[in-house]
Amino acid sequence: MPALKKKGKVKGKRGKKRKTGKKKKKAKTSLPGKKIRPPGEAARLLMKAYTTVCKEKGTTAVPKIVRDLLEKMEENQAVTKFIVEPTNRFSQSDFPPVRFCDWLQAVQQVSYEHIRELCVWGVTVTDMDATELSLCMETQTGQQNLVFLTLLDVGLSNYGLHRVTRCLHLGNITSLTLGHNRFGDEGCQTLCNNLRGNTRLRRLSLDFCGLTTKSGPLLGHLIINLALQELSIAGNQLHCDGVIQLINPLVEFYESHQAHENMRKERIEELKAHQEAKEKELAAMGPLRAKMALASDAAKEEYQETDPLLIPFPPLPPLKYLNIEDNGIDMHGKGGKFAPVVCTRLVRRSVGTKCLHNIVLLK
Repeated sequence: MPALKKKGKVKGKRGKKRKTGKKKKKAKTSLPGKKIRPPGEAARLLMKAYTTVCKEKGTTAVPKIVRDLLEKMEENQAVTKFIVEPTNRFSQSDFPPVRFCDWLQAVQQVSYEHIRELCVWGVTVTDMDATELSLCMETQTGQQNLVFLTLLDVGLSNYGLHRVTRCLHLGNITSLTLGHNRFGDEGCQTLCNNLRGNTRLRRLSLDFCGLTTKSGPLLGHLIINLALQELSIAGNQLHCDGVIQLINPLVEFYESHQAHENMRKERIEELKAHQEAKEKELAAMGPLRAKMALASDAAKEEYQETDPLLIPFPPLPPLKYLNIEDNGIDMHGKGGKFAPVVCTRLVRRSVGTKCLHNIVLLK
């Protein structure tokens, strides 16, 4: 017979006790670059970085920027408006020059996020500076915070203009000033292409930019398709032909809108009168004939819904201010001696249609 196994306790591995209760969540550690800094600390870091960069490169820091940063540091606030301008604009001095790239480098080093308004006046912005500025504007903070951008007399080239304006549709910039940059008609074409589809820009200034008659139709198409409220093109050479090509699309759009609205109102009145007459006929009919008449009219409602006169007209351009002074609006331009007369009549039409509340011809 097979040997019987001895009875005994079966040895086995002890199971570990399971811990009961909810696990504690680990606190999320923020990344070094994502720490939320107090506004005063951000101003202090920017001032330190800006003065250090200028000292290393042997240039001058803008006194107003340093003064504003010091004041806001004491108040624990951030500087939101920066004006980069030369120190010796109206007087001859031996100070080193002011460079825009130094300020921009300091902003990138400390990741300054509070810039709402930027004005560069009389300081050269090279193609490399325009590229770096464009990269800053394409960041998430640059898209959200920057609202006013002014590049006045900075020697902006066509390439620099393309780099700066190609990302405007991504951000919240409502005011763009590019005066005294001689990029000409080619730059105007680049600007109009980059502003296509922009819904936030409200104010555009192109004073003394070397524009000629060729820019007239470009700007005329621009004001029809954008939400611009103010446009200033003083100090260019559009002459009468360019001004006519600029204003004419706007006037024709408003006149078409008024004609469409008048016809639409007449059509609505006709439909109302027809409906009232139909209700009177149905009231005089018996119940069976009234049902048959209503069934025959059901097919006509689809036609009335697709009636082109009942479809609302596209929204009107909100442009209310136009500055076209000093553009050679006289009889010495390409249009001849009768061009000023045609231009003046067109301006009167614009006033009559109320498409412009304020137009500046002379100051």
